[in-house]
Amino acid sequence: MTHTDVFIVLDSDHSVLLIDGLLPQVSHDFHFWQACAEANRALKTAFGIEVITIRVTQTEWGDDTRFTYLMQYRGGDLPPNAAWTFPDRASPAAQAALAWLVTEHPHRVPWYRPDFSDQITQTMHDRFGTGTHLEQVRSWGRSAIWRLQITDTTAYLKLVPPMFAHEPQLSAWLAQAFPQCVPAIIAAEPGHWFVMADYGGVSLFAESKREITLWERSLREYARFQQATPAAMPRLVADTGVPIRDLTWIEARWRALLSDEDTLNRGYQPISAEERAQLVAAAPKIAAAVERLREAELSTLTHGDFWAGQIVQTEDDRVLFTDWSDAAVAHPFFDVAFFLAEISADLPDVPGAKDRLVQAYLSEWGELGSTEAYAAAEIIAPLYTALRYHHDILPRMEIAWEMENMLNYNLRLMLKACTEQA
Repeated sequence: MTHTDVFIVLDSDHSVLLIDGLLPQVSHDFHFWQACAEANRALKTAFGIEVITIRVTQTEWGDDTRFTYLMQYRGGDLPPNAAWTFPDRASPAAQAALAWLVTEHPHRVPWYRPDFSDQITQTMHDRFGTGTHLEQVRSWGRSAIWRLQITDTTAYLKLVPPMFAHEPQLSAWLAQAFPQCVPAIIAAEPGHWFVMADYGGVSLFAESKREITLWERSLREYARFQQATPAAMPRLVADTGVPIRDLTWIEARWRALLSDEDTLNRGYQPISAEERAQLVAAAPKIAAAVERLREAELSTLTHGDFWAGQIVQTEDDRVLFTDWSDAAVAHPFFDVAFFLAEISADLPDVPGAKDRLVQAYLSEWGELGSTEAYAAAEIIAPLYTALRYHHDILPRMEIAWEMENMLNYNLRLMLKACTEQA
C-alpha cells in the first residue's frame, strides 16, 4: 500500500518551496500520518533537504491517499529545479497553512510552533549535554516524540499536552513501582515531558508477534499488573494526578452525550438518524450494564488506549505496557474490551481468538472475572472512551479533526455490543 506525502516547506521569512513550480511531493510506502520521521526522511532522500515537521495540515483518504505536511526548512542545497516563492504567490493549501501559523489559539501545543525545535534542542542539551542529538519521530495534537542519542545511549523524548499532564509523573511512578512491565524513565519534567529508555523489542502489532499464546500471556500479565495497583491508589493519585473516572463519572455524563446533536454530527462519519434511534433504544441496556458492573465494582489503574501496539515483547522476553496518556482510575475490564474490539482483524487466522483471550484475562480474576461482568464491560467500555473524547480530549484540541472520529467510532462499537447481546 502506498500513498503520497505533499510538503509545504517554509523558509525563515515564510517563503514557500516549489519544485518545478509545484509543492514537492513523494509517493512511497504507507506510514501513519503522525509518523513525521518517514515524511522528513522522504523529503531528504528525494530532494536533499533537511526539514522539521510543524504539523500535518490535511489527510485525504481513498484511492489516492495524500498527507500534507507543514514543514520548516533546516538546511541542505536545493536541487536545480527548486525555487522559493513569496507567500502570496503560493498555492491555496500553502496560504491556508501560513494563515494558521501566524494566529494564536489557547490549545495550541508547543510543538506546533516554528521555534519549538530550537527550544527543545536547547532544553535537552542543558539536561544531557551539547552532544545530545535529536531526531523528530512523531507529531500530532496528542503528543510529540523525538529520538535522543545521548553519547552511546538511545532514548525517546515524549512531550504531552495539558490534557495528558499526568503522563510524565505517572510513567516515572510506574517505572519505579513496576520495573518488570513498564519502560524505564531517565528524566521527567512534570506536566510537560519525559525521557524514556530505549527498551528494544517488538510490539504485538507486528506481524511476527501475531501469536495467540503470546497475546494470552500478555493479557494474564496485564490482569496481574492491574490487580497490584489498588493497594497504592491513594498515593498513585496524589503523586501523579491521574484522573478518576469511575462508574459514577460515567453515569453523570452518558445521557448528555447521547443527546448532544452537535457532537453526533462531528467527523466524516456522523451518527445517522437510524443510529440515533438505536442510541435512544440502547439507554435501558446501558443503564443495566452499569448496574451489573456495580454489583462487584472494581477499580484499578487502566490504560485507556490498550491495543496491540502498546504491548511490547522485549529481547529478554519481558512484556512491557507503554504509553499511559489515556490512563485513569476506572473499571479494569474496559481495557480488555477496548483491546479486543477489532480482534477478528488482528488475528484473522485464529479460530475462537476472542474467547480464548477473554478467558485468559478473566482467569486471573477468580470469582470477580465473570463473563456477565465482562459482557457489561463490552457495552460500557466504548461508551467510556467516547465520553473521554467528549469531555476531556476534543474540547482541549485545537485541531479537532485529528481525533474527532474516535467518538462516533466508539459509539458504534457500543451499539454493536448491544446488538450482539440482544
